[in-house]
Amino acid sequence: MWKIYYKDRTGGQNPDFWGEKLLDLDVARSKEMGKQDYMTDIFLKYFPKKGKILDGGCGIGQHVLAYKDLGYQIEGLDFSEEAISKIIKFDKNAPCKKGNILKIDVPDSSFDCYYSFGVLEHFEEGPFEALDEARRILKDDGIFMMTVPYENLFRRIKFNILNLIAKLGGKSHFFTNIGFIKKVNGYFQLSGKNSNIRFHEHICNKKEILSALILKGFKVEYMSPC
Repeated sequence: MWKIYYKDRTGGQNPDFWGEKLLDLDVARSKEMGKQDYMTDIFLKYFPKKGKILDGGCGIGQHVLAYKDLGYQIEGLDFSEEAISKIIKFDKNAPCKKGNILKIDVPDSSFDCYYSFGVLEHFEEGPFEALDEARRILKDDGIFMMTVPYENLFRRIKFNILNLIAKLGGKSHFFTNIGFIKKVNGYFQLSGKNSNIRFHEHICNKKEILSALILKGFKVEYMSPC
């Protein structure tokens, strides 16, 4: 696993950071892209036609708006007030609201399907608390879907070469244009003490994600790198 940090700015679970990144995005264009992207085949296969779907960490609502138009009973949740405001400004009836995926304000077993697009990698302590909450809000036969950055062959070669160079130079990490990247053996290693360094995301391999899901009681039906 690799941990990516930002220098002099905060990523990870900071809503202001994500709100700023979303300001220049066009909701209408994102909605159209949401109707046909690399997740479309997966959504059409697993989204229940008759059942409640939650998009946890919906951003500016590209999938919520797209699949609402297609007749799905889908809702969006995001911790960025700016993101939710952009969605509601575009569509005042959009089923999206501000909230925290670690403490979702719904009763147990409320949803038939829960989808999280590029969110769970942003918890430095790992995805475990978010997975617990996903299990809580899903029905017993519910479907959970998630995407995270994948430690593919290109990244593995690139990162390991840079990591070797760093070690030869007596360093434990290497710098990139976003700060520094560090190889770790597990989720629970603390970040450095430098006040200007903030955790951004994990880049995970298949085994790590599989283990986390099984640990939290999920039966894994399908995994695919893309």
